[in-house]
Amino acid sequence: MLPGAKTQTVEHKEQLQETPDVKNLTGEVVISSSNQCYKLGERIGSGGMAVVYKAAKDGSNKEYAIKIIRPGLKPSSSFLRFQREAKILRSLNHPNISLLYDDNFDTALPFLVMAYANGGTLKEPKLSMPLNSIQVLEIFSRICNALYSVHNLDNSICHRDLKPSNILLIEKDGKIIPQLSDFGLAHLDKGGAVDYSGGETLTGSNVIVGTPAYMSPEQTLPNGHFEQRSDLYSLGVSLCYIFTGIEPFNGNTNNGSVDIIKKMTEIREVAPVSPRKLNNTIPPDLEILISRLIRKNPIDRPANAREVEEEFLRIARLPQAEHIKLPEVKASVLPSTTSGRKVT
Repeated sequence: MLPGAKTQTVEHKEQLQETPDVKNLTGEVVISSSNQCYKLGERIGSGGMAVVYKAAKDGSNKEYAIKIIRPGLKPSSSFLRFQREAKILRSLNHPNISLLYDDNFDTALPFLVMAYANGGTLKEPKLSMPLNSIQVLEIFSRICNALYSVHNLDNSICHRDLKPSNILLIEKDGKIIPQLSDFGLAHLDKGGAVDYSGGETLTGSNVIVGTPAYMSPEQTLPNGHFEQRSDLYSLGVSLCYIFTGIEPFNGNTNNGSVDIIKKMTEIREVAPVSPRKLNNTIPPDLEILISRLIRKNPIDRPANAREVEEEFLRIARLPQAEHIKLPEVKASVLPSTTSGRKVT
């Protein structure tokens, strides 16, 4: 590092502490708890709790994603969830789970340093070549493998926010590596060897958390019971969306608006439309799997993510699988063409 560079980054840090505004931080420098300096690039994501920037570390050509908590959330349950997400990610070691490289919570704008997904997300891919239907099935199989690992930790973590935008895609050496991300809403069973500091006290009584369109029926109820099959339901909704372009329950009203309460009621009470009616190229075996995953009663869903992973791999080997047409609404980013890249 050049003389004076350290002083300059400290001045940037002080400026952030004086005027914390996560909406426009491009060009700023943040310093992690391990004293690493990261220069923020373009903003690549935004949510209710945090904003994500592309970043570069001093002395490295590697790209990172820095997730910065919104100001005003410290101290709060959201800030504690942010801290707990870091602890969860440190306890996980799986090639298909997003990596945590660094963090800093002792600053005006706490942040996590994550792997940068150069291929975008499953919802909005930004790959050098389009995906085909076989690759999509393989991506879901790898996410199931990651879920099985998460579900079988001693704390038995339930993700609670599994959706296409939380499945990151990394393109490297001709391969596509999907990664499950965003454990900010994760549900933990009590006990286990790892202390995540907070447990379920972060979710108050009568509070419903998650993304409504991807919630399981039990998740739409205040104080609902969560288990690994709740994540499998969200996986099924994600699968339905990617292959049909439509979420099973939308909560649409007569005036075109979306009623969240109506949507949650539909999730609990209304039978979904057959996926093959929305996309007749979906083979019966895939339709059966989707239907099993989004059943109302958790006990009627597959027993675990490993079982679902094996089904994805079996379906991907069927002759009909390569002829599945992805919906026109996704055609610009997910057309069913052959690219020859391997999913790992």
